[in-house]
Amino acid sequence: MDRNALKKALYRTCTALIDQKLEELQQSLTHQQQALLTETKSSAGDKHETGRAMVQLEMEKTGRQILECQQMRCSMEKLDLSFSPLIRLGSVVQTNQANYFVACGIGKIEADNQVYYAISPKAPVGTILLGKTAKETILFRGNTLQIEAVF
Repeated sequence: MDRNALKKALYRTCTALIDQKLEELQQSLTHQQQALLTETKSSAGDKHETGRAMVQLEMEKTGRQILECQQMRCSMEKLDLSFSPLIRLGSVVQTNQANYFVACGIGKIEADNQVYYAISPKAPVGTILLGKTAKETILFRGNTLQIEAVF
């Protein structure tokens, strides 16, 4: 697979995973809303209020996760997938120890029978990689990584 096709495949995989997570979270929120509506008042009033409060807390947590996924999706839509010799948002980085797609914090993904780590530029390794070029070395968590290719 050529470099441009690889980058597009990584992009599609990341957006598909974000969309899947977003759908799961929205379904979870719907179930939580239904649970809140079906929570009936019982003779054990405190127990009822505690149950409602727990559901509401879960709904707030899910709402925050939905917002984060939506923001991640918006960031992905703005990615510049054109070539740059400097590592930046949208770069694919191949090192002697791991391969990275600097886009969003999805984690381990596969493309072209290789493992890539979709990382946020704000991730610890992402911040170190930004602005570097091929053939440079970086030190990350006590390991020396040789940047072999950037595209």
